[in-house]
Amino acid sequence: MPILLGDGTGKFSVSHTYTLPLPAYSIATADFNGDGKLDLVFITSDPITWNWSFYVMLGNGDGSFGSPTAFPQGVPSQPGISIVVADCNGDHKPDLLVLAGTLNVFLGKGDGTFAPAVSYFAGAGPTSFVVGDFNNDGIADAAVASSAGIGILLGKGDGSFQAATFPVSGVTQVFAVADLNGDGAADLVASANGKLQVLLGSGNGTFQALPSANQTISNVVAVADVNLDGKLDLVAGNGLNVFLGNGDGTFGIPIVIVPAAGDVSQQAMGSKFVLIADYNHDKRADVAVDVEGPTSGVVSLLNISQLPAPDFQITASVPSPATVAPGSSATSTVTLTPIGGFAGGVTLTCSGAPSGSTCTVSSTPLQLSGSPATATVTITTTAPSKGTLLPFGNDAPRTMSYRPTPLLFTLLSIAALLSLFLWRRDQRLRAVPALTFALLLCLGSTMTSCGGGSSGGGGGTVVTGTQAGTYTITVSASATAGSTTLSHSAKLTLVVQ
Repeated sequence: MPILLGDGTGKFSVSHTYTLPLPAYSIATADFNGDGKLDLVFITSDPITWNWSFYVMLGNGDGSFGSPTAFPQGVPSQPGISIVVADCNGDHKPDLLVLAGTLNVFLGKGDGTFAPAVSYFAGAGPTSFVVGDFNNDGIADAAVASSAGIGILLGKGDGSFQAATFPVSGVTQVFAVADLNGDGAADLVASANGKLQVLLGSGNGTFQALPSANQTISNVVAVADVNLDGKLDLVAGNGLNVFLGNGDGTFGIPIVIVPAAGDVSQQAMGSKFVLIADYNHDKRADVAVDVEGPTSGVVSLLNISQLPAPDFQITASVPSPATVAPGSSATSTVTLTPIGGFAGGVTLTCSGAPSGSTCTVSSTPLQLSGSPATATVTITTTAPSKGTLLPFGNDAPRTMSYRPTPLLFTLLSIAALLSLFLWRRDQRLRAVPALTFALLLCLGSTMTSCGGGSSGGGGGTVVTGTQAGTYTITVSASATAGSTTLSHSAKLTLVVQ
């Protein structure tokens, strides 16, 4: 087994070569003994008994490794034997997941050794598997392709897994985990009998298969943003082929970079692996693939895509839950993806929240530096409550009631006495009382009291809180790149009922 070290320009050279006890089927790296140096783990299978084993080679930190330590299993392997490293129990020590007939989980002890395997059924004749967080609980889950389709094993967080469920049938290979449509949920890149099949995750451990575009794809696939447009693309083997992503989980027709026959010497390429990294530090995704033929080895292909202007892309997941009762909260994960090498702080704001609610962002400004970053938007509604409607006071409308006032009674009484006195004293003045009474009655018609709208009128109750309805929340992001101000936004739909 050769170790090839990169020189930072995209070139590799053999630094060390190790003789393995048997050919390796799958290999992975991690720091298994906690010394800060990368170690190797690989799987072999005995050609006579088919019993499989895994081996650990502890790294020296300079590209060299110690002798392999064997962990024999004493059981026969099956096609599709492969290995993935993950932390299954949250102890920050790398664990091993090995697909060999069943899914076998080896919890790491942190010293380069492992506990005995615990095995899980994941479907008959499993061919491949990947590990990711499929229900957004921060715990590693597994997806296994088999004759039963795709099997999902949700992790419990203690290193064990729930029994497999099979949400989608017809899937024969699974290649990668990635958020292909920017909704914050892990999706799966797979195939159904050699045809590209994308499974969009819902974020709760279930998946929905997209309609097949009838695109042929090899069994060697990697995911990266090859053309730097902020959308994930696929790089597939059997030669070298690129499927440019549309950002919604679908892909364009394959672009053939190297034909299936290989290079000019007709050597086969990309039949074993496709590795993607920035091998020459120019912020572009480069590719390294295997070559088989008269001169087997590794070929690196440097990405020469033109870098776009520095920018970023914003996406937001569907609020969880999407429907809330007044007094409840919903959250959404906002993802910012740098484009064209953008780096810096992005200010996030939230608007459009319904009256009687608040909308907050967990991190702002959000720092971007070469890789996507996320923030949480929280919309908090207010529960309904009853309040007292205060009296209207002096500003209240007043209704007029035609009731004689005490002043009118007094004036009439005085007029009556005066009229009686004049009636008796002077006959010429007998007409005066009649005129006086007529005048007082006319005056009395305007001297009425007000009722029904006095300073003590009005009152009642009013209901406050977030009202039921469908609301559109806008999350805005702004940043400065040189002299250019960048602004983008994403919209969320929240239902209050």
